[in-house]
Amino acid sequence: MQKRRLLFQRLFTQRSFYLQFFNQYPGLVRNQPEENSPQGEIIFQSSTIDTPTGRRFQNPLALHGKACIRIQLSQTNPDARKHLAKSVVITQESARSDKFRPTQYQNKGHTPKNFYPIHFVTPIVTILTTVYNGEEFIEECVNSILSQTFENFEYIILNNGSTDGTADILNKLTDPRLQIIHQENLGISRSLNKGAQLSRCDLIARLDADDYSSPTRLERQVETMNKYPGLVLCGSRFRELTGNKESEQRVPCTETDQAIRKSMSLFNPFAHSTVIFRKKTFNEAGGYNNKFKYGQDYDLWLRMLSLGEACILKDELCTLRVSEQSSSYQNKRAQKLEGLIIRWKAFRQLGGSPAKNLYYLLKSLVGLVFPSIRNFK
Repeated sequence: MQKRRLLFQRLFTQRSFYLQFFNQYPGLVRNQPEENSPQGEIIFQSSTIDTPTGRRFQNPLALHGKACIRIQLSQTNPDARKHLAKSVVITQESARSDKFRPTQYQNKGHTPKNFYPIHFVTPIVTILTTVYNGEEFIEECVNSILSQTFENFEYIILNNGSTDGTADILNKLTDPRLQIIHQENLGISRSLNKGAQLSRCDLIARLDADDYSSPTRLERQVETMNKYPGLVLCGSRFRELTGNKESEQRVPCTETDQAIRKSMSLFNPFAHSTVIFRKKTFNEAGGYNNKFKYGQDYDLWLRMLSLGEACILKDELCTLRVSEQSSSYQNKRAQKLEGLIIRWKAFRQLGGSPAKNLYYLLKSLVGLVFPSIRNFK
């Protein structure tokens, strides 16, 4: 038993080792790719692992379902790709190919014919998107995530009972990292709480269905969260897109934890589509408050700040669409009223400048009386 454990640990500490691939491999998700799909990287899911010594182990990475295994296929043996592809899910992205090494274990008395280098790939971060009647922009939103330089993610999209062509667009997407959930309209808060509980990752990022991320967004934010374990929340600067006109963000940018805490009683320094946070902290904070219809993110950040530090990266990692059509007066007033409630909570929890808070209070009151005035958000 001890020898088995040592062998198992050695295989996994290497993170890359060789396994024999059989015609009928247990636990595979079977999905026949197109015949002319490019040679490259294949991902399959398995709950067990067969080692070159003939032993079978439970996959320790399958703690929350079946973990992905990445196979780098041979350029010198193209027929092998067809054979393997019959029982796996092939990624849409092109990937590196590795050389075919059939004699890897000959020094141990093994002469396998079909050994391939594989790498275990477990998602590091979950992206959450909720959508309702978002057919116009949802494809651009999704593609901005699928084209990220950081590839170890899962993307959960919750379709809240859309009545337009959103469902058809989502159903055509085939990337195995996507998890599409069609459901009744639960609202943003309940849907995001549901998505967060479905997440298998320690990190969760947000993206609204009409916004899109820059290619390096996940790479920069995951790197930052890993580098600073005390961080529980990380945002970024962003661009605003009004029609075809793109501009810098109008919200003042506060980058450090201290500056963020000072600004929380004045305004929400985080754009919802730019944030990444730790799932553990999210759960400890209680998730999104269903009582808030517009300020659920603002309220959540305030509670998370009592559990750790936050930062906002100076890089513009997202583009947010700003509607050219004004919302109804009723919705505008509701947004501003929720904002006032949260600002008062922030002032009591984090303190702040009384003079500045009075100034922003007057701005908010003007916004309640005249909700169509954009400068008084």
